[in-house]
Amino acid sequence: MPEDLRRRVLFEAGHRCAVHTCKHTDVDVHHIIPYAQCQAHEFDNLIALCPNCHRLAEKGKIDKRSLYQYKVKLSAYWPSQPDRLTTLESNLEPESEIIGRWKAAYVREEFRSSVKSDIDIEYPIFDLPGIGSSALVNAPLDAVIKREIAWFLDTVKSVWDDGCFDEDGEAFSGPECFLIGRYDIAQLTRKVLSGRLVFRAYPGSAYSHISFHSFNYRLAASPSPIGICDIFSDPTEGLRKTSTYCLENLTRCFGFSEPSTSMLEGITPDPECFTNFNLHRHGFSIDFSQGQLGCTGYGAPSVFVPYEEVETFLNAAWFLQNLRWSDLQVWSE
Repeated sequence: MPEDLRRRVLFEAGHRCAVHTCKHTDVDVHHIIPYAQCQAHEFDNLIALCPNCHRLAEKGKIDKRSLYQYKVKLSAYWPSQPDRLTTLESNLEPESEIIGRWKAAYVREEFRSSVKSDIDIEYPIFDLPGIGSSALVNAPLDAVIKREIAWFLDTVKSVWDDGCFDEDGEAFSGPECFLIGRYDIAQLTRKVLSGRLVFRAYPGSAYSHISFHSFNYRLAASPSPIGICDIFSDPTEGLRKTSTYCLENLTRCFGFSEPSTSMLEGITPDPECFTNFNLHRHGFSIDFSQGQLGCTGYGAPSVFVPYEEVETFLNAAWFLQNLRWSDLQVWSE
């Protein structure tokens, strides 16, 4: 296993066991789907486990679906944010309290054909008083979930529709396939909603699949989408600086001396490269899709970009109008 890949998996888990009720510090990297079956070292199929949890996994007492759920739990955490507080005085009142509401909804289904397929999705349904029709926010999320489910079931069918047979033509029970979905809310203020859906799927093929869907809205009489170009006064230079920061960050994370060709091709100053972003108090996070950096072994990494890294190009008026955080006054000086 490449050392840089092993380092990434350990870093993802904080150099502790990924089972959140364990968190033992004596850990090593293990395959969720055994290497003998997949014959590959892929980030999304690797997890940090202590010796005890590894033994439980080998005995089936912690099944593959549970291991993937632990992996999803790690993926659901936002990248670490600096505890940055400005020393400048401000006349603006912070408006970061939650003023809207949402409830958690669930899709839990089990299908049986040639193989067993489980779907376990948790997602938000928003009720935003005074914002107009919440359906303008909820309907797109519903469409994303339906699309992910359709892709998952179609993929399972294409892989296993002819039954499960080994190389000698002998039938076997086949793997347990599953689709897991979770959500995170980064911001919900009087003016802005920012969050994401995270999906992890194992359709029975050699690799698991992870995908993100970010949603960002300016909340007014009628919610309107926020694109990454909206936060910059100079989108061209802002995206150029953002892509440079992400490349430098991921190059260090992967243990490279310089970014690979596929990374340079996957992270360019193009808004399409940063469709999955979310706004936080001290910066914005970017989720890169699986395969965007070329090699699936890179997984689906996330980068947190502190606002001060791109403050020269930020649209201060937009932030002050929509977020009105006191520590953003520095950009209007």
